[in-house]
Amino acid sequence: MNETELINKYLGIPYRNGGRDLKGLDCWGIIVLVFKDFGINVLDIAATVDCQWSFKNDNKSILDYWQKWTEVSKPRFLDVILLNVEGGSLNHAGIYLSGSRFIHCTKAGVLVSRISRWKENVRGYYRLKERIA
Repeated sequence: MNETELINKYLGIPYRNGGRDLKGLDCWGIIVLVFKDFGINVLDIAATVDCQWSFKNDNKSILDYWQKWTEVSKPRFLDVILLNVEGGSLNHAGIYLSGSRFIHCTKAGVLVSRISRWKENVRGYYRLKERIA
């Protein structure tokens, strides 16, 4: 699946808290499904802890899981972008696309946004170590 096919598959899917299928997604749900499209299983955070995962800094399974990722300064297609949109801990995520854009799911559904519009919210870009080439 290339970037255009990914956008065409997911764009416009409605938001659903805890959503993990094409009928409705949340911000981590799109990451789980997109990586699955590429044959990569990522930890489904919402299935591991309650939906307030971003506010629980003491969850060992989540902290151990993040050791499988590395922060990168020059993101590329399929890197995960983590954001802070409501204060506090990290609470939003998306997948980096070319042209300084990312695909993510907000309350408005799945959309593609320019990173420049979210720049003050970006907390980092992360690449799954097993896919580093």
